[in-house]
Amino acid sequence: MGHLVNVSFAETSADRFISQFILDSIDANGFLSARIWLTLPSSLLHNPEGDRRFVRFPSGVEGSIYASLESLTESILGREGKRDDGAAMRIGRCLIDANWGHSTNVVYQFCRQSPHASILLPSNGRFVGASSNPFSEYKRRPGDRVGLNWRVPLIHGKRAIRHVIYDTNWWKSFTHARLAVAMGDRGWLSIFGTQSETHRMFAEQITAEYFVKTEGRGRTVDEWNPRPEQPDNHWLDGLVGTAVAASMQGSLLYGTDSIASIQPTRKSVMEMQRNRRS
Repeated sequence: MGHLVNVSFAETSADRFISQFILDSIDANGFLSARIWLTLPSSLLHNPEGDRRFVRFPSGVEGSIYASLESLTESILGREGKRDDGAAMRIGRCLIDANWGHSTNVVYQFCRQSPHASILLPSNGRFVGASSNPFSEYKRRPGDRVGLNWRVPLIHGKRAIRHVIYDTNWWKSFTHARLAVAMGDRGWLSIFGTQSETHRMFAEQITAEYFVKTEGRGRTVDEWNPRPEQPDNHWLDGLVGTAVAASMQGSLLYGTDSIASIQPTRKSVMEMQRNRRS
């Protein structure tokens, strides 16, 4: 039985960050013990040691996920790539999907214990519909980091590690809009190569959902739903996670950088005393 984890990466200067492949883990009996779908910067795809690696993984679900993530990050996060202009590039942020119930605790544990903990973050997508409170109305608490429809809340409870929460509906609409931009225009997103057959599975999975414009509470929201005939949307999740990771690293698209920053309100001692009396 195969186990699935979505992993999203972004370059520190995330100019181009879309390419994907699959890592299969084969056990000693030749059975698939783990499969990981990857979204990687195109500059990091070259593997001088060969295209295939086979590693023996534990048979349990949690053990397979942990060992797969360990092997993957060992070979990818320390690698240095080259841009077209020769500048060296390293992965600056790696998000690991922690929404799948069987893997949540394992992902948090791995991100805490990994040697690459400084660039690893568990990610949790949230369905924010028209009737939900939008991220823009989120009340920022001391220690929170807030970005473009994503936030990293202050840690508390048993999972003592920071994680990112993002609005899946907004980011799916944003990502699909990038694919619709003409080649060469600002904000365009393209896939490498010229052979469409090479990317058939990728194309099927990033179009595995459709949106319905829904109105509620004075706003209109694209609410994304899976297509009954296409249950696999793993690469869509990976693509969206990569866009979120790029945003966290400072990548901006013109027109989306005008978010009002939330500044704490300062009050004098006299004002606080006056408010208490009232």
